[in-house]
Amino acid sequence: MINPVTTSQLADLDLHADQPLIVCDVDEVIVHFLRGLEGFLAENGLWLDPASFALNGNIKYEDSHKPLPGSEVGGILEQFFSEKTGHLELIDGADEALDAISNHAQVIMLTNMPDAYRLDRIKNLGGHGIHFPVVSNSGPKGPTVKHLAETVATPIVFIDDTPSNVNSVAEHAPDVHILHFMQDHRFRRHLPDLNGIIASVDNWEDGQRYIHQAIEVSG
Repeated sequence: MINPVTTSQLADLDLHADQPLIVCDVDEVIVHFLRGLEGFLAENGLWLDPASFALNGNIKYEDSHKPLPGSEVGGILEQFFSEKTGHLELIDGADEALDAISNHAQVIMLTNMPDAYRLDRIKNLGGHGIHFPVVSNSGPKGPTVKHLAETVATPIVFIDDTPSNVNSVAEHAPDVHILHFMQDHRFRRHLPDLNGIIASVDNWEDGQRYIHQAIEVSG
């Protein structure tokens, strides 16, 4: 089910049914979410243990190494989004790759984050020269991508780092080309089986090549 805020943003998109569509995640695909989060945690006497994909139980106190209580994780993440969303660093090559891809396809950003900070995200991306529409989502991305797939009759490529989102899209929109992107190698060892992906990459040079293949662009 798609939440009403996301539904409203989807309705505002001006998509062309006869052009390929790229649906791209932001955190850890376009910008360094983890790098920003770890810097923020350090400012607050905390650190991130890359023991699994989960944040619950892995955000720990620097002095005792005990986990931050689960009841406090949501609050610390809300504070992070409030203070740091507008300042996240670009992943190498993302801007150039998306610019090249946009010569052959429509591009939108589909990001799981509190909608209250969507404008901060738009400004952050704009500061990196990335000016594509941004849609804020909550929960699994499969239903949202399924909705987009029903509006465009050409190839669609979905790019994300999170296994649950990859598998959700594979389930709800099986005709979509899925590219798994994970540039932080500390977390690759935790990857489960990923359904229906065309590839798993860790850089935008490879990512751009697979996207061009999916939408049948040569060169």
